[in-house]
Amino acid sequence: MEFLPYYHQALEIWKNVSRGAAHPESISVGDISRKLNAVFHVGPYYYYIFDLGKGSFDYVDDSIKDILGIEPNAFTVPAFFEALHPEDLPYFVGFEKKVSEFFGSLPVEKLNKYKASQDFRIKNANGNYIRILHQVVPFNFSERGEVSKSFGIHTEISHLKDSGEPRLSFIGLEGEPSFINIRIDESAARKTLELFSNREREIVKKLCEGFSTDEIAESCFISIHTVRSHRKSILKKAGVNSTNELIIKVIKEGLV
Repeated sequence: MEFLPYYHQALEIWKNVSRGAAHPESISVGDISRKLNAVFHVGPYYYYIFDLGKGSFDYVDDSIKDILGIEPNAFTVPAFFEALHPEDLPYFVGFEKKVSEFFGSLPVEKLNKYKASQDFRIKNANGNYIRILHQVVPFNFSERGEVSKSFGIHTEISHLKDSGEPRLSFIGLEGEPSFINIRIDESAARKTLELFSNREREIVKKLCEGFSTDEIAESCFISIHTVRSHRKSILKKAGVNSTNELIIKVIKEGLV
């Protein structure tokens, strides 16, 4: 089963986002309605609630029967990965990593002001591939920004896009800026990567994973003062003014 390596990679990404934190389990109709209004759909769709820590669906809308031709309880994560087009599997997992990094870089008060959007091909019950627009917003999250659940909508867009490679975008809500068609640019990534020392590259990765200065110092066995010095040097070399700008830059350039 060639999808299994990608499936296990995704599970690790999702678990890292939640970091095992305990969050509220209740999901109200009002919450679902508000999320539906926040996610734009342009065709037939179904929605779901996903538990990142468990790597499983809490709820799948009955409308999935109209889109994929399967029952909601048959839509498990392994079944989802098995149905994804083999060529789109690496895109999906790579994009999920970037999504986790992006939301990990946001302050808690902005977590519900962005949605991640990507597309992929998935096989329906008739054995035909259709193209899905996959849109996700964080649902339950802690005061530290650890996301335990996400709300997603899968919209069929075969009539809008019948070819081409998948794309990833981060769409700002409530006036926040958007970042469209984020792709891995290997040459740009190498150029940026060459700016940093090995230690600085290690710190950049940890910043993208949401580590604080104290946590970086502890995990790298260096002092807090040294981490702060490295952070100043990193920002200067990258030509940015803040950690958030740095993270956005390296995500857009595919550095991490």
